[in-house]
Amino acid sequence: MEIAHYTTQKKTLKKKKYNNSSNLFVIPDGWIFIDKEFLSERSRDLDNNSIITFFNGRSPIWREALCPKIPRRGIVQNIGRELNETNELKVTLLTGAGGEGKTTVFLQIISDLVNLYEHWGVLWINDTSINRPWPTRFLRQLQKDKFKWLIACDDADLVAKHLFNTVKSFYKEERNDIQFLLCCRDTDWISARANEWNWNSYCSFTEKRMRGISSEDCDKIIEGWDQLGADGMGRLYGLDLKEAANRLLIASKSEEQKYEKEGAFYGAMLRVRIGDELKNHLIILLNRLKEKQILKTNLLEAFAYIVAMHSEGLSILTKDVLAETLNCRLGDIKRYITGPLGDEAATAIGGNHIYTRHRAIAETSVEILSEIYHFDFDEIYIELAEAALLAYNKGVYISDLGKWRFLSSHFFNQGNRSLAIRLNKALLKIDPSDVYLIVHLSKLFRNANEPLQASKIFRDNLFSVEDRPFFYEWAVTEGNNDNHAISIWFSGIALSDQIQKRLIDNKTATFCLSGMALAFSKLFEKYNNISFIESCGAVAILGLRLKLGEQDISYFQHLVNRSKNEGVANFTPIGALNIMKKGIIQAWKQAEEEMPEWVLSADQLTFEGFAMLLQIESSGQ
Repeated sequence: MEIAHYTTQKKTLKKKKYNNSSNLFVIPDGWIFIDKEFLSERSRDLDNNSIITFFNGRSPIWREALCPKIPRRGIVQNIGRELNETNELKVTLLTGAGGEGKTTVFLQIISDLVNLYEHWGVLWINDTSINRPWPTRFLRQLQKDKFKWLIACDDADLVAKHLFNTVKSFYKEERNDIQFLLCCRDTDWISARANEWNWNSYCSFTEKRMRGISSEDCDKIIEGWDQLGADGMGRLYGLDLKEAANRLLIASKSEEQKYEKEGAFYGAMLRVRIGDELKNHLIILLNRLKEKQILKTNLLEAFAYIVAMHSEGLSILTKDVLAETLNCRLGDIKRYITGPLGDEAATAIGGNHIYTRHRAIAETSVEILSEIYHFDFDEIYIELAEAALLAYNKGVYISDLGKWRFLSSHFFNQGNRSLAIRLNKALLKIDPSDVYLIVHLSKLFRNANEPLQASKIFRDNLFSVEDRPFFYEWAVTEGNNDNHAISIWFSGIALSDQIQKRLIDNKTATFCLSGMALAFSKLFEKYNNISFIESCGAVAILGLRLKLGEQDISYFQHLVNRSKNEGVANFTPIGALNIMKKGIIQAWKQAEEEMPEWVLSADQLTFEGFAMLLQIESSGQ
C-alpha cells in the first residue's frame, strides 16, 4: 500500500510507500502526511530578524518548530515521551489562552517525533474548513502494525465532533496503535461543547493546559534571546542572564493574575522585552499597515476592527463577521488580512475567531488609532454588530449571534449609554420586527431613567406581536410613566390565551400578577375607587396559588391584607379570577392614552391557560 500526498512547495504529488501492497491511499484534501522529507523541505536557517519577529509574536509555522535557535520548552519533551511510550488509544489535548505558545509546542512535538523515531506515521489536519468532508473511509483503512499513528490537529474545536466520533469508531475497532494530539484555545473547546463529551469512555484522555512559563523554561528562553543580542533581549539587555530569567518569571506570574483570559507567556515577553516602549513599537507597526493595500482598503482599516473587539475583552469576532464587514469573500480573510497580519505579529486565529496577539496590544492600538488616526470606535462597534446580523440574515451561521444582538448591554454596563442605545437602534433598523431587540432597547431606556423613550419604543412598533415578555415589558414601561390602567391591560394580554400558543408558565405569571397587583393598588390610591383595591386583592390571591419564593409570598400576602383592611371580602379562586378579568376590562376602558390599533382589546381576552396553571376549574375565563 502507498500513501500519496501533496507538498505545498513543489506542488507535485509524492507517494510514500510503507508496504508492498498495490493499494494506493491518497491523503484527503486538507490533510498532510508528515515525514522527514516533509520536514526537511521546511527546515532552514532563519536569520536573526526572522527569529526576533517570531519572538515579537508572529504566528509560528514549521520553520520555527524546526529552528534550533528557538527554545523547546519542557512540555515538548514531556508530551513527546508520553506519546512515544503509550500503547493505547489516547487523546492529548493542548489548551490555554491565546499567546501561551500552544502552536509552537504542538509543531515542535510533531517534528521531534518524526525526526527522532522511525515508527511514527503522523497525519496533520492542516485545513479544518467546516464544509470539508470528513475522511471516515480513509481513517478506517489506516494500516495496523506498520506505524504508531498520530492524528494531529490545531484548531481542533472546529472539527471536535468529527474527532470524537472517530475516537469512538477506533475504540470499537480496538485500535491501540492510534493517538491524537489536539490543540486549541480552552474557550474555543468549551464553545464547541467538546468538554461535555465523555472522551474517557472511549480512550485515555489527557488535557494539558498551558499557562505562563516555568522557571526552567525562562532560563531556556533567555538563553535564546541572548544569542540575538540587544534586539533579542530588548529592555533586558545587559542584565545577568539569571536576573533576566527571574524578571521574565515574575512578569509571567503577574500576567496570570492581571489577564485571566490572555496569554501570560506572550504578555510576559511583551512586558520584559518591550515594556513602556510598546506604544512606540505599535506606532511603527500601524504605519506599516497603513501602507499595505488590501481589497478596497488597507490593512490598518481591517486591523482596527480586530483590535476594537479584543480591547473590550470580547472574543466574538469571527471570519464570517469580518468578511461581511469588509464586503469580501470568506476566503479573502486569511489571504489578505489574517495571514499578513500574522506575519506582522499582530493577530492570531483561534478556531474561527480572530484576535490580536494580546489584549495589551489591542488596548494600546485602540488608543493610537483614536488619537493619531482619528478612528471612531463607536462606529466600528456598530458596523461589526450590523455585519453579524446581516450575515445571519443571509443564512451564515454566526456562532455568537446572541452576544452580537445584545452587544449594547456590554457598553451600557460600562457607562457608554449613548453607544449602547445607538447600537441597539441600528440592529432594530435591520430587523424592525425583532421583539427581543425591541424589548432590549426599551430596557436600556428604562435603566437609563428615560421611561418616556422606553414606552415610545413599544408604541412605535407597527407589527402585530404575540409574545408574552413583550407585553409584560411594555406593561412595566407604562407603569413607570404613571399609566397604570394601560399597564394592567397589557399585563392581562401577557396572561391571556390569545397572545401565544405556548401555555403561560409560573415565572411569567408571577411577573405579570406582581405588576398588575401593584398597578391596581396605584389606581386605588389615585381614584379611591373600591373596585381597584378589590381587583388588587383578587390578583394577590391568585398569585399565592403559584409556586413562589419567600419574597413573592410576602409581597402577595401583604396586598391581600391591605385589601382586607379596606373592607374587601375574601374570594374563592374562581371568584378572584372573575374579579381580575373585570378589573382588566375596567382598566382598559379608562386607559390613559390611545394605543396602536393592532393591540388586543381587553374584552377579547380569555384565561383558560392561566386558570389551568392555577389549577382552577374554569369555563371560558
